[in-house]
Amino acid sequence: MRLWDLPGARRFIDATCDSLRGGSSVAICFPGAVPEGFDDALLATLGNALEVRRLTATVTPLEDLSRRYARHPSHVNSVSDLCDDPDFRGLLVRLDNVNEGNWPAWRDFLGRYAQTAYSDDAGHQFRQADHRFRSMPITLEERRSIAALGGRVTGLKFRG
Repeated sequence: MRLWDLPGARRFIDATCDSLRGGSSVAICFPGAVPEGFDDALLATLGNALEVRRLTATVTPLEDLSRRYARHPSHVNSVSDLCDDPDFRGLLVRLDNVNEGNWPAWRDFLGRYAQTAYSDDAGHQFRQADHRFRSMPITLEERRSIAALGGRVTGLKFRG
């Protein structure tokens, strides 16, 4: 039996997919390495409608995301511009190598992203359901920072 077939792990995948389908930006935090088969289980539950894009976290989130995923990276000067870029919509991005050196930049970016993407008065041509993030792994302190920003944090703990 695979890990993601177990009832608790299955509920975790289902809850994550429900949040993504509902248009939430989701930060998934694993202590250490991503458990084997996670991406496959997530995509199978989502109906393989999305592809997991991977990005190695650095200290320049906006620049890295726009250079890698925006149709017109030279036109992206703000989070608002990135949200308006047609090629950025609907992405499921997995951040790898999040660490204490680059986390502050990502924490700031995700806060600005959440404000922009979910602002009632935002003048953007996108739907909230089109923006999805998944970032891992980060520490308990970092999870609390995301929660303090008003973000939704889903975590999974393994017992050794």
